[in-house]
Amino acid sequence: MTGRRGQGAAAPAGSAGPELRVENEYAGVRVAVDTTANGSRLRVTSQRSNREIFLDPTALDLLCHARQEFWAFLADAARDSQAWDALRPEYRTHFPSFKE
Repeated sequence: MTGRRGQGAAAPAGSAGPELRVENEYAGVRVAVDTTANGSRLRVTSQRSNREIFLDPTALDLLCHARQEFWAFLADAARDSQAWDALRPEYRTHFPSFKE
């Protein structure tokens, strides 16, 4: 995994600094600090789909505590549309907007 500043990466509107690209052979994202809301958030944008998410410090801290099964589910669901159906029903409440 590599991290590098985008070529000519101007700060997106509402950003506190330049955009950073994080890439490996499987995926790439653009990351910037967003200051348009109350407090700062991390704006993460998929280079593949342009989908984005805004993560506040609480969400980022929670990522540090995620179990391996969480990451395995996300990876499976990204590759296989049937992964949602195999997910234990009690876990589905944790991902209400995942199946769009």
